[in-house]
Amino acid sequence: MVQHIYQYNFYRLLHQLKYSHHIYTHYYNIYYLEKHRSAIESLEGYGELSVSNLIKSIEKSKENPLERVIAALGIRYVGAKVSKILAKEFGSLDNLMNATFDLINNIRDIGPNISNSVINYMENNKELIKELQTIGIDPKVEKIEAADLLYSNKSIVLTG
Repeated sequence: MVQHIYQYNFYRLLHQLKYSHHIYTHYYNIYYLEKHRSAIESLEGYGELSVSNLIKSIEKSKENPLERVIAALGIRYVGAKVSKILAKEFGSLDNLMNATFDLINNIRDIGPNISNSVINYMENNKELIKELQTIGIDPKVEKIEAADLLYSNKSIVLTG
């Protein structure tokens, strides 16, 4: 419940910034709110402390893992499970942007609808992805080699 109230207040803030101050035009503009601190503090209900906390939260969101960033893009058919698969498979937004239909479609649990959706989104939103990367949102997933795993190349026998 508290989270929904916070979300409502946040969306209300964005609405006020868009129509009163012409600041918020794209959702990635929230990462530039520091530049408009005085305009936000002038709005009802937003004092210095609440604006500082808001900006800290927004900055912290840049550290989200790749799977959450992919899910947040709003790609059709891509939710938490698929975004986790894509993050693990591609390891970066650049690799996902450069992926082909066949490469995505050959991944287990991903079919042609998801593949088409990802390809279309990436083709139509290259500027958005580049802007996110410029802002500092460019998470990478390190691939773990089998040789690096603790129990790789070992046999485990359980007896009872």
